[in-house]
Amino acid sequence: MSGLAGHLLRRGLDSATRLEGAERRVRDFQLSRNATIALGVTMLIRYTYGEVVATLAIVETPTATVAVEVEGSDDPDAPLLGADEKQTGAPHLPELYVVKNKPITAKFRTTICHLRARGGRLARFRGLSAWLSLQFLSFYATKFFRFLIPRVLYPLGLSRVISPLSLPLATILAAVVLGCVHMTWTHVVISDPSPKPWSRRIPDRKAWLKVAPATALYALAEQITLGVPVATFAFLVLPMADRAFQNHSEMTLAEIYKSLAFRSLFVVASGLLTALLILVPAIVTLARVQASMLPEDDETIVPFDRSFGGKVVPEILGGSGKVGLLDAWKTFGWSARLRLLGVYIKTFMMETTVILSFAVFAVFQLQYFMGQQTVDDFSMILKYRLNHAT
Repeated sequence: MSGLAGHLLRRGLDSATRLEGAERRVRDFQLSRNATIALGVTMLIRYTYGEVVATLAIVETPTATVAVEVEGSDDPDAPLLGADEKQTGAPHLPELYVVKNKPITAKFRTTICHLRARGGRLARFRGLSAWLSLQFLSFYATKFFRFLIPRVLYPLGLSRVISPLSLPLATILAAVVLGCVHMTWTHVVISDPSPKPWSRRIPDRKAWLKVAPATALYALAEQITLGVPVATFAFLVLPMADRAFQNHSEMTLAEIYKSLAFRSLFVVASGLLTALLILVPAIVTLARVQASMLPEDDETIVPFDRSFGGKVVPEILGGSGKVGLLDAWKTFGWSARLRLLGVYIKTFMMETTVILSFAVFAVFQLQYFMGQQTVDDFSMILKYRLNHAT
């Protein structure tokens, strides 16, 4: 009898263990699947609005319409005589008004509708294959240069000095080497659909030499933008966190938390300020330099002044055929800068909405799979920590 009871007990325990394992696998599958969906949606938003629409906003040149106001008879054959000139018979000159048209990229809706009208239903993902190829090539090129740099500098005795900077240097070198691929992606995005595949639109070495300085400037600005908040975090946040964990500070735990929060906000502010003052101008400069080298046979999908206000001299006239670095930024007016900033802000808000929605949904999933008791225990522990922190 006791053997039968033990056998039933073991079977019950095995069944409970298998059931628990099955529930854990279902929970992990659900969370990973939803996380993958959220990541995919975020990446598509980033590409469509943060890359395609932003690039179009950078290169678009707002157009203007000339309106003519004519006074006089309704007869189209009547002379243009005003009220004062009817007695003298002198012709009346019409008044001209210049009306600035609203940019296409002023709103996401108008931009997407324009892309669909010119490039089809999937025009919002134009250049996606070139962009994915660029990311793939950049990843392996960066790994190659990161492997190569210390070994090249080792005989010179500089490997220890350069080793901490090997990743930023490798990233910059990879971006410069792939400058023509990046420029090809920009040309695909800003031009009308072409029967040629993007790989056949890659320019030659001569074009690479022209775009290399702008590409290097952009890659350097990107590394600075990433490095400034990391350095600020290392100098401001980590020492205070070390004091909090090792209890070497005379401050209370609540004061340490407040100091950490303030320092963390300073880190975020330093990153945003660096991006606004360094990275965004570099992005604009690179995109406009690349756009100035668009082949004459390709028509742009948005209004675009190829001469940049007379700054670009064609090669057949002895010029470089591209806009200079400073002129690329100076010809990008304040209205266009604010419009581009609005594109980035709206894109960030859309991405944040997707991420927060996934986080809320994940909490409900955890509550469903783990039970309300686990959520209540977690809330109780959190309240206990907060009460004792103050």
